[in-house]
Amino acid sequence: MHAPPARSGLGAFPAFVFLQGSLYAAYGMVSPFLPSFLGDRGLDASEIGIVLAGGTLMRLVAGPVAGRIADRLDATRAVLAAGSAAAGLLAFATLLGHGFPALLVLGLAQALALAALAPLADALPLAAMER
Repeated sequence: MHAPPARSGLGAFPAFVFLQGSLYAAYGMVSPFLPSFLGDRGLDASEIGIVLAGGTLMRLVAGPVAGRIADRLDATRAVLAAGSAAAGLLAFATLLGHGFPALLVLGLAQALALAALAPLADALPLAAMER
């Protein structure tokens, strides 16, 4: 007869810490360099401001919508995974972008994908506590 594996008592806590740490480390690494990157891709100061402001507006609108979709479908992890995958792919696509129209579209699309990541990552530990 085998004894059951010992539980650390931490549960999913290390995974949540890793998720939150990765998420905010990525934001923190990109944010200081994004205006310079956009400038190197041919945008002037006003266009950089429009791209960044457009992304903020997109996140303000899309975040609650994505949260509602995740709640309605009871698919928090799936929506979080889809948003993460889409944001990663769009980040690579942004490396190929040049000029205002392309970078505006890519920036808005990436903001749409990123919008729900932080709130859904915050919701996962709360849902785990209810179980």
